[in-house]
Amino acid sequence: MKCAIVAFTRLIPIFPFNLLNYAFGLTKIKFLHYAVTTFICMLPACIAFIVFSSSLLDVIRGRFSIEFVIGLVLIVLISIVPVLVQKRRKKSRELGQEPS
Repeated sequence: MKCAIVAFTRLIPIFPFNLLNYAFGLTKIKFLHYAVTTFICMLPACIAFIVFSSSLLDVIRGRFSIEFVIGLVLIVLISIVPVLVQKRRKKSRELGQEPS
């Protein structure tokens, strides 16, 4: 459950990471669990932002590349993941099942 909280906050880029780092340091979450979950959950967003931002100069020049589209799609998908997880958990609770 604790790793799920770390994962959820890392997948949503609106939470300020500096504040989260401090807050997680005050909890009983083990550092190894925090570090591994943070790495795994921040990696997709980092890749999406790198692919997206590397093609921005071409977009400014008026050329749309496939990298721009891929980066944009990845950012949208990463932003949707927490919403889908929340809906799945809500549906599982309504059915009386524990989310896996």
